[in-house]
Amino acid sequence: VEFLAQGGYGWVSLVYDDTEKRPLAVKCTTDTSEMELTWWPKLQHDTILPLIEYITLDSCTVFIMPAMRKDLWM
Repeated sequence: VEFLAQGGYGWVSLVYDDTEKRPLAVKCTTDTSEMELTWWPKLQHDTILPLIEYITLDSCTVFIMPAMRKDLWM
């Protein structure tokens, strides 16, 4: 697990999926809207990472997505 960033609503870490042999980004946020949970899985666009799965816990919502090794402004 490699910590990547932290913001006002949560953090992002890099993990490795041994089963699928790929890096994943894990985002844990304490402020998640129902709209985000409903729409993100349906979105398909070159500039939007696909959502693989999300898990709602007591303290946060965990989003799992493919990891990208570049920033969003490139």
